[in-house]
Amino acid sequence: VNRMTKLFVVPWIARSTLQDPDSRTRWGLTALPRSSISPAPLTSTGTPWIPTGLLSDAVYVKHAWQLPWNTKLLRRLEGATQTPDAFPQWPNPELAVTPTARTIAVPYDFRQPNATSAAWLDRVITAWADDDEEVFVLAHSMGGLVASYWFAALEGYKRCKRLVTVATPFRGAPKALTWLNRVPLPGFSARPTQTLRTWPSLYELLPRYPMIEQAHTPTWLRPSEIPQQHELYPGFLQAAKAGYQFHLDLDAAWEALPPEHKSKLICVMGSRRETPSSARLSEAGLTCISAPPPGVSPDQADGDGTVPLTSAKPWNVPDVPYQAVPRGRHLPIWHSHETVSWAEGAKVALAEAIHGPSTARDTLAVDLEIPDETQANQPFNIVVSVPLDAQIRDYAAAVNILDNGRTTGPPLPLRRVDTHQFATTITLATPGVHTIQAVVAHHAVPHRDEADIAVLPAEEEAT
Repeated sequence: VNRMTKLFVVPWIARSTLQDPDSRTRWGLTALPRSSISPAPLTSTGTPWIPTGLLSDAVYVKHAWQLPWNTKLLRRLEGATQTPDAFPQWPNPELAVTPTARTIAVPYDFRQPNATSAAWLDRVITAWADDDEEVFVLAHSMGGLVASYWFAALEGYKRCKRLVTVATPFRGAPKALTWLNRVPLPGFSARPTQTLRTWPSLYELLPRYPMIEQAHTPTWLRPSEIPQQHELYPGFLQAAKAGYQFHLDLDAAWEALPPEHKSKLICVMGSRRETPSSARLSEAGLTCISAPPPGVSPDQADGDGTVPLTSAKPWNVPDVPYQAVPRGRHLPIWHSHETVSWAEGAKVALAEAIHGPSTARDTLAVDLEIPDETQANQPFNIVVSVPLDAQIRDYAAAVNILDNGRTTGPPLPLRRVDTHQFATTITLATPGVHTIQAVVAHHAVPHRDEADIAVLPAEEEAT
């Protein structure tokens, strides 16, 4: 690794562990069972809490699942860089617990405005990177908005060599409307709408473009333009307008950047999954749908299941390089090969800094499709796809169930279902988070893909 290179990793919403000023854990492994059932302690009163680290890999508590991928990503990066990772200490980020670290994870109070979190990121980078060190930033989902604001509005571009965003909703995500309206974020059992509605950051995830079709009119609206009489709940419009202003400020900052700095951005995004892209507003309420709004072509209407493809890069940086991950889901894409080696085909400078000279890799793209969750002893389908131009008759396919990276039994064979797909149906009996590994072999050369599935006890419903 280049001794003058440091990588800062910024996670997505709800993945940072938090303590209040009295050093009580409010969001973390010890608080998850309590917070997932009664999230009121997470209500934002405007005072930032202390970020203490990242939630670890797959944790199962009652009704809460899949709080993973932060440490899995860091392990992969640590293996690639051969250096330990580190967590800056609050409120003095210059206190280096691991001074030799080259990968620095940056937790933050995800409830606060993204501009507030960007200022914290600026403090961390200033404390951890010397003036002569190259800075690279890798950020996921809302963390990408934090990093983008730091880069453009707080002049992080002056020292940042490369900013890589993964599944970042630069133009917002309609799914945020459902979280505010009725559907919980992953990790909660009840519907903590009152708590989520106090988070300024969540309103900054709302779409910045007209995507709400108003019944009986040809007008399409932004969330901040919903008529007063149809306001989703008291205070929504004021908060939504503040969220829209954040995007306007971010847009203006990017517009003002010289072209040579805009070219430092690269976007990794998921594609080819049905993704909410618009909404309908009627007397019955607001309903998110996957149909694209005006101005979005049908081939741009899919996404990663959460962020539409059309939102995953800034609208005012049209030439930004990007890598779309077919069938990539919003959460697993964070620890995917594409994220760790981001846009290796584009030969981004950071890939060389982290991995050194590129080496040959499998050329067959294997796509594993499983549900996010199921019930114990409930059958579910596994579908494995290879590219259309692959001659499937020359391949054999199976799946493994993994526990801590080791197989738990013999491979389960897959049957061919068409010219480029294999499939099977299985059940899992043990509650928890399990890893499914697909292996497609061609002349004894294996090609793999993995995904996690949460298995709920048989008496509980999958959400």
